[in-house]
Amino acid sequence: MVPNTPPPSGAPASSHDPVGETYLLDHAYKLTRRVASGSFFSTYEGRQRPFDRTVYVRLYHKLHALGLSDKAVERLRARLEEGGDGELVSDFGEVPSGAPFVVLRPPRGKPVTEWWARCKREPKTLARLGLALLRALEPLTEAQRAEVVLDRVFVQEEKGEPLLVDLYCIGDHPTRAEVREMSRIVQRDLVLGFPPESFLPQFVGLEGVERLEAADVYRIAVILYQLVVGEHPLFPRLADVADAVAELINNLGRGPKPLATGSDSLDRILMRALQTDPSFRPSLQELSQGLEGELVEPEAHLSLTVQSQPELVKPGEGRRGARTVFRFLLVFLLLAATAIGTFLWTTRPPRRASVLVTSDPPGVTLQRIHPDGQPRDLGRTPLLLVEEDTTLEIWLRPIYLDGEPGQVLRITPDRLQMLDACRSIHLQFEVAAP
Repeated sequence: MVPNTPPPSGAPASSHDPVGETYLLDHAYKLTRRVASGSFFSTYEGRQRPFDRTVYVRLYHKLHALGLSDKAVERLRARLEEGGDGELVSDFGEVPSGAPFVVLRPPRGKPVTEWWARCKREPKTLARLGLALLRALEPLTEAQRAEVVLDRVFVQEEKGEPLLVDLYCIGDHPTRAEVREMSRIVQRDLVLGFPPESFLPQFVGLEGVERLEAADVYRIAVILYQLVVGEHPLFPRLADVADAVAELINNLGRGPKPLATGSDSLDRILMRALQTDPSFRPSLQELSQGLEGELVEPEAHLSLTVQSQPELVKPGEGRRGARTVFRFLLVFLLLAATAIGTFLWTTRPPRRASVLVTSDPPGVTLQRIHPDGQPRDLGRTPLLLVEEDTTLEIWLRPIYLDGEPGQVLRITPDRLQMLDACRSIHLQFEVAAP
């Protein structure tokens, strides 16, 4: 690549802003304005001169300056030369200093923060965005999903059409392990795409934890949370990210601020999705159902107006007749309310009851996961859980033959069946446990 003017040095855009410079490769790209700047690269809007076409150019800083290993630098450079994941990249090159750049098609739609500022900010709008994010997430690769943050979301909205979301990710960021191993202070924009379990001690030895379904649930909830609250739940914009990571590792963080979307049900499911422990987050299906529930219109209340023909009555007789009818209706309503209340009270389900847990195959070893995240061994099925609060969820986890824990099973009160004086739940497993 040959620049018409001195090329950028590879340092962050704050030290050199190459707006107005023209870069020659197979075509010419003139940078017109800086769009964003981060610790990994700076993004510029430009024009592809022969075709007068708008493009976006990412000018990467020197990769070694980030504290990445030689192997990580080689991997990222190869990813850029391959065009990343998807069809965003249309050209690739390097400035003379050795720092790479890529030419991208411009994002489709408006930045989500700009769209949110102009639309009607209500629970239904937030739910529509969440469902559109779920759809946009499906085709992304694992590397791209690690880059799904607020700044990469663009929204297209046509009247009467479903909301469309464009996730501007090519999968070129360092991995979780590489971010942890950087010699410099960890940069905020490099950790935002990773869920909190990526930095907790008990997950350090596991590779690929950012690929879990719970990580996708967390990422979507974070974007919706930021739009409502105005800051990231774990890494506020003005806070030192290294301190925030340290608080997270040592379990000293204060946690996200409460949500106030205007819908209690939406607040609850999003706050669950932001849980530090991924086993306590809802599944993608549960999150989708919770968002869809916000779009259901409440049933219309029908009102009947009874028009009566005027009758010729003597003065005072109409008032006395009305009082008699009113008294009769009042007594009838009181008797009906008493009967209904008595029936509901006598047939109410018990607040506390024993729960019988059976399984297929029988003899499965289970652990009980308490709200504080601590497991407790229960033994093998069939099991009798005595004096359980039947209005609360029960969290159980199977232990398989090799000693590995299985997936946490979330048993909601509506799943408990009546069996004599007990409640019961029957679980099925593909592989028998000891």
